[in-house]
Amino acid sequence: EQYSKLGLPGCLGSIDCVHVGWDMCPAGINSDCSGKEGYPTLAFEVVVSHTRRILAVTQSFFGTWNDKSIVRFDDAVKKLREDPIYTNYAWETSTEVNGVAKQKGMYFICDGGYHKWKEMIPPYKHQLDGTHEQRWSKHVESIRKDVECCFGILKKRFHVLKNRIRFHDQETIEVVFHNCCILH
Repeated sequence: EQYSKLGLPGCLGSIDCVHVGWDMCPAGINSDCSGKEGYPTLAFEVVVSHTRRILAVTQSFFGTWNDKSIVRFDDAVKKLREDPIYTNYAWETSTEVNGVAKQKGMYFICDGGYHKWKEMIPPYKHQLDGTHEQRWSKHVESIRKDVECCFGILKKRFHVLKNRIRFHDQETIEVVFHNCCILH
């Protein structure tokens, strides 16, 4: 209902990946975990509501994995794609021609790094100034910032996430991150 009021009926939340630094990464997997950050990380995909409530968190993935790879293993996205509760959800949107169009199925809003699935709605990549596409993209980007803000809140609230975590095993870091999400 909140997303309907914001002009995004059918939206369930914002989705993105966050990287958590891993200071004690084992030497054998160091290169697998060192991605764009330049140091070893573990990535978690998180779904957040507009009120910044965490709805779902994946297991950890090596830092070199991108959003397109991680989303294939996300149970929340799988449920959104297959569960009749979500696939049969009906909603209406306004159009320029007919006025109203009926749609079926729910979706997450995401950035441009995800697959072009009907359950993953990113803003347009390239749009001209003053067009409907540009206004819509800015609107979606402003709402999608909920997930980015939630990452900032988590890292500010739980200092263990702000700096590189000093645990040796991946499972312990998963437990720490999941517990931080639960406490949030």
